[in-house]
Amino acid sequence: METPLNNINSTEPLKENRVENNATYSNPADMEPPVIPPKLFSLAWFSHNVGPLLIVGGLIFFILWKGLVVGDVAKVLLGLGLVIFIHELGHFLAAKWCDVHVKTFSLGFGKAIPGCEFKYGETTYKIGWVPLGGYVAMVGEGEDADNEEADEDPRSFKNKRVSQRMLIISAGVIMNMILAFVCFMIAYSHGIEERSPIIGSVEAGSPAWQSGIHSDTIIQKIENWDRPMFDDIRPIVMSAGKGEKIPFVIQNPGEDPQAVEIAPVRGADALYPTIGVLPIEELTLIKSKQIKLEPFRSGSATSKATPAFEPGDQIIACSADSDHPEPALIPPLDKTTDRSHYSSNFSEFYKRMYNMRGKPMTVRVRRFSSGEETDIQLPPAFTVTTGLRMQMGRIVAVQNNSAATKGKVLSNPNLEPGLRPLTTDFAGDKIIAVEVQDNGIKKHWEIGSTQKGDLPLDPIKLPFELENWFANKRGNQKVKLTILRPNLHSEERVELELDWNETARYHRELIGSPSSPISIPCLGLAYQVEPVVEGVETNSPAAQSGIQKGDLIKAIRIHHMNRSHAEVIEKWEEIKPSQWPFVHFGLQRLNSSNIDLRLQRGNDPSMEVSLTLLEDKEWSQIDRGLHFSGDFRLQRAENPGEVIDLGIHRTIRTVRMIYQNLYAMISGRVSTLTMSGPLTIASVSYSIAGENLWQFILFIGMINVNLAIVNFLPIPILDGGHMVFLIYEKIRGKTAPRIVQEIALWMGLLLILGLMLFVVILDIRRLI
Repeated sequence: METPLNNINSTEPLKENRVENNATYSNPADMEPPVIPPKLFSLAWFSHNVGPLLIVGGLIFFILWKGLVVGDVAKVLLGLGLVIFIHELGHFLAAKWCDVHVKTFSLGFGKAIPGCEFKYGETTYKIGWVPLGGYVAMVGEGEDADNEEADEDPRSFKNKRVSQRMLIISAGVIMNMILAFVCFMIAYSHGIEERSPIIGSVEAGSPAWQSGIHSDTIIQKIENWDRPMFDDIRPIVMSAGKGEKIPFVIQNPGEDPQAVEIAPVRGADALYPTIGVLPIEELTLIKSKQIKLEPFRSGSATSKATPAFEPGDQIIACSADSDHPEPALIPPLDKTTDRSHYSSNFSEFYKRMYNMRGKPMTVRVRRFSSGEETDIQLPPAFTVTTGLRMQMGRIVAVQNNSAATKGKVLSNPNLEPGLRPLTTDFAGDKIIAVEVQDNGIKKHWEIGSTQKGDLPLDPIKLPFELENWFANKRGNQKVKLTILRPNLHSEERVELELDWNETARYHRELIGSPSSPISIPCLGLAYQVEPVVEGVETNSPAAQSGIQKGDLIKAIRIHHMNRSHAEVIEKWEEIKPSQWPFVHFGLQRLNSSNIDLRLQRGNDPSMEVSLTLLEDKEWSQIDRGLHFSGDFRLQRAENPGEVIDLGIHRTIRTVRMIYQNLYAMISGRVSTLTMSGPLTIASVSYSIAGENLWQFILFIGMINVNLAIVNFLPIPILDGGHMVFLIYEKIRGKTAPRIVQEIALWMGLLLILGLMLFVVILDIRRLI
């Protein structure tokens, strides 16, 4: 019997290698001298690993520079490493089960970290320096697909049946989905905090606002999803087609559930479609284990409170109204209540702040640090103004079944009742005068009026002035509006009478985007305000700077104080038509004392003036600058059956959310600027890891689903791209032409590299 030693003297070169005891014998003439790695930590070793060492050194420097918690960083590395490991383990186990020769199993790319590489059997296991993924190198796959060994080795990947190769390619995705399901079950078995389905505030003029949804409304159902939480809203809304209406079941406090249909809208400045709702908050000030957070806005009324508020303070009592300035207990938040009776004590606190506008109030808190109860004196907040009165714009939205839709026409009984908002076919009514009266006392606001006793109509201040007028009125109160209604060739002056709906006084409506209008909740209407000067208050900062009626404000530059009390001058920001409410809203939330405006006056498009901001002591604010935590409700499985049900629900919900986002991006309904890359994932992972272990496990589950779906997209170079070629081979009975595969792989590689560069740039922009 001929042995390998007999072949040494043969004139025929040895064509096959033979593996015995994990050693490979070959023709000595064909053998290369073994590569001896540099001695660990020798000069040659440092030279050999200079690139990876610089990366690690930079990472360590970043951790120390940012003061990151090493334990939390370790959690992130372990969590994300587990995601990659499980994915590659899926490929590895499937390959072994199909008897494929696996040469390398690697976590990370590049050279192995010293001490993190070993060989067991036929496979080399290692951890690479670059932690951006991993790979399983098999004979007959990738770069080795066309060599002689791949062709002749029966254990080559390419020589396996198509069904086996499909299993190997899809095994990584399958393992990630299994791990996600396990993570979700673990998280829900302990309990997961999710945002309450109670609406905290509604954007003025938004689709939700128009449908009649207001603050404190409970979302009971979305499409076919029963018992949704607040975070279920966004993925469904984002994926809606243009004009598509989404069915909701909502419930207002003390009322029966009702069905509404809402068509999401993507505004000109929005990255994705929305319906215009924000989640409710609870009466606990924000806190963080990782970074120092101020529980109030810099320069706000709360920043002047004595003693100071602290992170994590829980508000338990406060002044009720001007007749009861002493702190009265606020009912504690009952988070165990049946879902149909969900409520929030934030609404009671907001009501009391509203009633105490313009007055100091006492707030009693329970300190997070000590558990002691402390009374804090909170000064009032006032509106920051410049003395500018801007031009009234068109009515852009009215609420369903509101006073705005039912208003009685006084001037022309032939006209249909109600106001007509801006549409694609109609320019929209424009308010030019407002009149209220009670017991013979009358107030009349009008644009450009010269009548004695008339007041100038300031569209920004009008909601406050009306609410102030009706504050102590009783009975059925009326508001008379005079509008200009466009017709074919001109505008018709129309007078309407609207009922004042006092129950809407405490509805929380906000300016949520640059294009948001101003709303009057008790009338159910919203109108634009143009950045054109209608008038200037005498002796105001605007008058002193020389601003005149008719000036068009084109841009703003804000001066504000940072936390070190140093002045910061921001860059110029363009002001587009109808964006003045957003500008005014922003000025109330900055620790700003001065602004610069760029004006267009006549033929001069670039006049620049500086203004000093002043507080109007007659124009009080409700918001005093407190930063609250979100209202989260514990979702916990009570038995093994619920653990499985919640795990399945969360897995399906996450898969659906990702696919809906992808579809919305492809269709153009969602901006690609919403994408996130590895830096954002790492940053969010670190934040969650330091706050709550179970939320971190849930997040790792979501990352698994993301990796599974993205990796299985039909893009060459990804697992999904390989699957496409295998499906082709299964159908046609032969592989795709080599040139087609090469072109596709190069295109896939360029696409992935371009996408990676794009999301990393987005990450950097978010983080700096």
